[in-house]
Amino acid sequence: MARADLLTKLVKFGVSGDKARFRKVAETIIAEERAKQHTVLAEKRGFEMNFILRIIMTFSSVSFFLVVYLVQNKIDLLPSLATKLGYSWIICLLYTAVPFVLGGIAVGICKLLAKSEIKKAISLETSNNDFLANYLAFFFVALSINNVTTFWIVLGITLLFTFFSRVSYFNPVFLIFGFNFFYVHTGENVKVLLISRKKLRSPESFEATGVRRINDYTFMEV
Repeated sequence: MARADLLTKLVKFGVSGDKARFRKVAETIIAEERAKQHTVLAEKRGFEMNFILRIIMTFSSVSFFLVVYLVQNKIDLLPSLATKLGYSWIICLLYTAVPFVLGGIAVGICKLLAKSEIKKAISLETSNNDFLANYLAFFFVALSINNVTTFWIVLGITLLFTFFSRVSYFNPVFLIFGFNFFYVHTGENVKVLLISRKKLRSPESFEATGVRRINDYTFMEV
């Protein structure tokens, strides 16, 4: 909404018939409202990008579950290609490539997110292995399920839980891409998750870092 002082001047100049000043104030109000609208659009775009990113990260994380099940049960989602090539291992490679392709897309989307900066680290701890047990569980569960209906139910529940938790951000694909995971207590004494290719050793060696904001507590340096 336009500032009260501008609205007051607009009424004043309109009543007095001062067209030049009236137009100038009106243009100022329009310019401010347009600027605010740009901010709204930017926030809306940022929300949409974050939502898309979470979906892709979730599917990238849980897709290992799907890959193991498909390979273990020798299910061909591309029967025409398998028949033409005659090499089942090619199908397995295509399945295996899915998590990495989705992970690469996620990194690309992160580059479009809002910029931020972590200026100071009060404490720092590596968290690369924190969620490794979750992904090992995906493999064992996928190997133990033989019924298709049960598999899709379990997959759906896993996708749902992963989407609404922080597990999707601890994507093992990022480790292969050279990223590391750190818990950082910032200068504002807020604990955040930092995903970075740097090998951070201690708070003393931490330098101000430009990052992309995934959410209020998760940042990625790309």
